[in-house]
Amino acid sequence: MLGVLAWVFLWWITDAVPLAVASMAPLFLFPAFGISSADDIAKAYMDDVIALVLGSFILALAVEHYSIHRRPALNITSLHRVAAPAAAGHLRHDRVHQHVDPQHGVHHHDGAGGDGDPAAAPARPGQRQAGGGSGSPS
Repeated sequence: MLGVLAWVFLWWITDAVPLAVASMAPLFLFPAFGISSADDIAKAYMDDVIALVLGSFILALAVEHYSIHRRPALNITSLHRVAAPAAAGHLRHDRVHQHVDPQHGVHHHDGAGGDGDPAAAPARPGQRQAGGGSGSPS
């Protein structure tokens, strides 16, 4: 039995025969060498779990071949376009607490910059300091 398994393993690793032949080799080699009956080997090959996985692979190939997977994707995309204004309303709530200054960028009025004064907020890297400073970003 170990000799047959080593033989099949060698076929599998070296690709001496197509993978389908190597994977089905125990089905005819075990009965040929008297290791096990053909019925026992066939039952092992068609276990319920293996049949379920094989069936799911066949179904997935059919879905991909006929582009059935595109329809749910398009439906989800169209739902995203409809739901986008609702999400924008939620994001708008967060923007109420921000002040946008074209010269100094976005300043948060959540207590991080003192009393909400943009000049009190620390400058971010690449931004000019409020109140004059050198004016050249580093």
